[in-house]
Amino acid sequence: MLFRLRDRSRISEHCISRWSDSRRIARPPRLLWERILRIDIPKDQLLNPSEIAATTNSAKEGWQMRANNDPVERRMTIAFIFTAICWTLWWNIQWKRVMRFWVRPPNRPWVQNAFRAFFALNFLGAIWQLATELHAHPLARREIVPTMEIAAVMCVIVAIVSSLVLWMAQYRDRKQRGNVGIVG
Repeated sequence: MLFRLRDRSRISEHCISRWSDSRRIARPPRLLWERILRIDIPKDQLLNPSEIAATTNSAKEGWQMRANNDPVERRMTIAFIFTAICWTLWWNIQWKRVMRFWVRPPNRPWVQNAFRAFFALNFLGAIWQLATELHAHPLARREIVPTMEIAAVMCVIVAIVSSLVLWMAQYRDRKQRGNVGIVG
């Protein structure tokens, strides 16, 4: 047997915070069950660092070969990159609105210019990645439509999530503007 599994159960101390009366100090911890899984490998069966590196490299090369030869994987990768192009294009078109993901207005001109450069570089990087991927693994004619369908679904999901996040930011800002001047 290469290695042996041992399952040990023990009681550990896990702190569950409770607030005391006036000082808000955590009370003593309560006891909870915790499971520990231990793997015992005899010393003579341990791999040396060079064997570990060789095993890791062969596994990485095998994964790359499977990923390169799998048409579904290629379609998903190209669809994802196409979605990234669409999303970064949206960033460049509505850059003031998209900046709200990271910073709140009003913004200084140098901050706006830095974000516009960031958005432009992301867009160019996504286009470069798509060109590289299509050069390495060109799509057959019968793969173009399924790839664009996958990309369309991804674009719709990204658009919904982005709109939801921006709506929540606007709601938060309106709520904070409404609380200005109110003394409680």
